[in-house]
Amino acid sequence: MSGWLFTKDNFRLRGTSGVVVAGFGERDIYPRLTEFAVEGVIENKLRFCPRRHTQIGRDCISNIVPFGQTEVVRGFIDGVDPSIERLFDKFLDEIFTNYPAA
Repeated sequence: MSGWLFTKDNFRLRGTSGVVVAGFGERDIYPRLTEFAVEGVIENKLRFCPRRHTQIGRDCISNIVPFGQTEVVRGFIDGVDPSIERLFDKFLDEIFTNYPAA
């Protein structure tokens, strides 16, 4: 069990927190952003794992990256709350599945 805690990619314990680092490096023309999950300190070493990375540039001219309460941001961007969208999807799936063939 103790070896399981030290594996690099195993982040299954409760209580992780997020840290976001965003900005420009010394040689960056465009900003970049990296999100990390942080689980704690083990043997005086920070236990973290990178989650998302995005960089603005020719291929990506802008980006909205939600943190914290992502459902609120998704609702704003998509125009509908994600829970309502899932409810609509489930409802429509049931209707079309039970719809008689013509």
